[in-house]
Amino acid sequence: MLAKFFRKGRAGLAYVLGVGRTVDPRQPKVLAGEPGRVEALIDASSFSNAYTSAVLTYDRELSQAEAERDMMSFDQMILPGMTPGLEYERVWVRHTELGDGSRPPRTALHWVCCNTELSTGKRLQPYFDRVDRKRVKAWQEITNAEHGYASPDDPHRRRA
Repeated sequence: MLAKFFRKGRAGLAYVLGVGRTVDPRQPKVLAGEPGRVEALIDASSFSNAYTSAVLTYDRELSQAEAERDMMSFDQMILPGMTPGLEYERVWVRHTELGDGSRPPRTALHWVCCNTELSTGKRLQPYFDRVDRKRVKAWQEITNAEHGYASPDDPHRRRA
């Protein structure tokens, strides 16, 4: 599993939900959160960076229980002590890419979070790269080791 945060303006809610696509091979499915509420909060935000987005990418297809466990663990790691829906709003969307014979199926769990603390209306920054990169990397490695996911840092997975 690889945890990756996107730069400002990339992987927004419309991309994650597949808005404007008649056929989407990624098969987006909302797993948690309310996309309409998140979109309204992002649109109403006066902050220069209205949202933060990330993705957890797996090299295989995940079960629903595995996805829920990892989503909950990620939420607790990135915003400890805060309650989704009460203090912050985020949406989780699952993308599934089916293998075509030459590639195995893959799963991506996209996370889009509004950068507004709901009870106060103040700015909330769930991820600050210089401070949080090591913590997210540690969480990624612990999760990979505990659940047997392939690590992107494994020397056996390097390209020739």
